[in-house]
Amino acid sequence: MFRAALPFAVLTGLAVAPGPVSGAESCWTQGSGQYYDALHYCVSSVLKPSGKWHYGPGNLVGDEGGQHLAWCEGVRGPGIGEAITLRIDNGAAFRRLIIANGYGKSEKSYFENARVRIFHVTTDTGLSTSVMLPDQPQPVLLPLPEVGEFRWVRLEIGDIYTGSRYNDTCFDYLGPDFEYEDELAARQATPSTVPPPPVPAIEKKPDIPPPPAVTPPPQAPAAASDPFGDLGMPDADQLRLPGQ
Repeated sequence: MFRAALPFAVLTGLAVAPGPVSGAESCWTQGSGQYYDALHYCVSSVLKPSGKWHYGPGNLVGDEGGQHLAWCEGVRGPGIGEAITLRIDNGAAFRRLIIANGYGKSEKSYFENARVRIFHVTTDTGLSTSVMLPDQPQPVLLPLPEVGEFRWVRLEIGDIYTGSRYNDTCFDYLGPDFEYEDELAARQATPSTVPPPPVPAIEKKPDIPPPPAVTPPPQAPAAASDPFGDLGMPDADQLRLPGQ
């Protein structure tokens, strides 16, 4: 499986997609796999074979003798408007494609032939976007606007990087990244191993001693022999009644 990066630009947003062109397509079928019943690689045209080299849609999947071959379009000129349509029978959901640009047999072959600069991408679900690919043979990841169980995805050549020797535009690899959905599901199912943040300790306040006890001053007891003393009444021997 390719390990790819994401160094390309999305040029447009969503729109309603037309159906894929079919009439003169050439197709190659990859049998059932873990995520699908069949993958059909269909192209709008094919460059005629040159000696032992052939340029059909089967080259979008495999290689030959350890060399990456390529699909090359077969119309006059650079192939603007030519397309690859990936048809999927009973496939699992995916949200991105793995792709590799150009004729990957060698660095010389890569730069002598034209490469895709802009792809217009449409799907059976009505998604549409345009992306600008980097001019490099290393694989990249092409995200779709949303996840889906797509029945077909069509990539139409909108612009190219000019080849130094040939006008033919070539493309090396194309495949849905089904495994990415498994990776996302596994991440969600795995509990986080990051420990929770420590609870801050509560600062203990210093012990404050209670205030000293205050003893009230002693009070003189009232005189027991003079219950009226506090009222200022005279003593009995000082009382004089009238007539005495």
